[in-house]
Amino acid sequence: MQLFLAQERKYAEKKFDTHIEKGQKYLEEMDYEKAADNYLAAIDIDPKAEDPYMKLADLYLEIDQPENAAIVLKKGCKEYRQPGDEKSI
Repeated sequence: MQLFLAQERKYAEKKFDTHIEKGQKYLEEMDYEKAADNYLAAIDIDPKAEDPYMKLADLYLEIDQPENAAIVLKKGCKEYRQPGDEKSI
């Protein structure tokens, strides 16, 4: 069972990294929709990872969508809230 879980985790990490790399490639090609799709896929794989939220927010700022950047960052911050943390995000 542990071997299976370790293999699953390694597969998920590889998919995560692939989505981040593809997102960066599409961003460099100015294909913002595909870049965003890949960053969102990375978030789905690991919602607690900071990198895809930051990259997606930067993308939204680059295409003059600060409202979407704020939404993404707010969602990312919620993933890091500790139990009992009453501060509003």
